[in-house]
Amino acid sequence: MLESAVDESDVAIREECLVILGAGTDTSAVAIGYTTVMLARYPEVQEKVYQEVKEVFGDSDRPVVADDLHRFKYLDAVIRETIRLGVEKMLDDFPDVIPVTAEGKSLEKLLLPVQGAFSWRLR
Repeated sequence: MLESAVDESDVAIREECLVILGAGTDTSAVAIGYTTVMLARYPEVQEKVYQEVKEVFGDSDRPVVADDLHRFKYLDAVIRETIRLGVEKMLDDFPDVIPVTAEGKSLEKLLLPVQGAFSWRLR
């Protein structure tokens, strides 16, 4: 009886670890997605991040190692600021609807609700 309790406890711990890992993966993916959008919207920031990465790696194609992480001060600040601003700030400049074109012709009566779809996709 005691052994089955230990086995169940091990299973519960394993399942909890998987939940934490899954939740962390999801939030990391969202943070990466938000940061990518912000970098696309602000090319001057994107250029500074690019220069910092070039400075750390030079012409090397080696993988990132833990010792490199403290050297990415600007990238770290960009990621933190993106997370601080959140999705609401990102969506402020997006229109609620966009006109649709097909084969170069505007379909004036058809508008897509991009903001609702966009925020649903990212959340």
